[in-house]
Amino acid sequence: MLLVDIGFFVSNLSKVSQGGWLPLLIGGISFLLMITWHQGRELIRLKTNNEGVEVSLFIQSVFNRKPPPKRVKGTAIFLNAQIDLVPNALVQNLLHNKVLHERIVFLNISSWSSPRIDDQDRITLKELRENIFLVRALYGFKETPKINHILELLNSIYGINCNQEDSAFFLSRDSLIENEVSKMSWGREKIFLTMAKHASKAEDFYNFDPRRVIKLGALVDL
Repeated sequence: MLLVDIGFFVSNLSKVSQGGWLPLLIGGISFLLMITWHQGRELIRLKTNNEGVEVSLFIQSVFNRKPPPKRVKGTAIFLNAQIDLVPNALVQNLLHNKVLHERIVFLNISSWSSPRIDDQDRITLKELRENIFLVRALYGFKETPKINHILELLNSIYGINCNQEDSAFFLSRDSLIENEVSKMSWGREKIFLTMAKHASKAEDFYNFDPRRVIKLGALVDL
């Protein structure tokens, strides 16, 4: 196969100067953007994992405090990219507001290799402590997750009523800053920061009620 591919490549080299450079240029730029986005997101994920705290350890340490944090009425749903780690929005909320909601839901939405997932297999729930739940929602690669659908399944399968009107949705929105010592070159770091600035928002993709969304985050250096 390699010999055949090399033959095709050599036979088409003469076409590069006759306009073949244009699709090569477009393909090269597209590849640069995709690999830059992938590497940048991977650096953020690794940094988050290294600095993150496991959910079970965090809950144990918080409720072992004397006195424990004050609980306020309502449901707080934290969108959680790493299912085993505490979302940064919760850490920031507890650090600055000094309170926890009476019901807390850590929600992880994952894409699966199957095109579609049956509703009876879509939601898994684990109760970490009284009124503190870890929820994972699976969606196929041909499906678009919707928060209303997830909340309806939580109510119908597990009897947990978390409608949008009575819930607050906490999203981690970290601000990216440049680092003097980065694993990305200066030019690609600029490209990634620009792409991250214009990336689609989680609340729009998952169809959150914008009136119920609260964004908390921190500065993350690349």
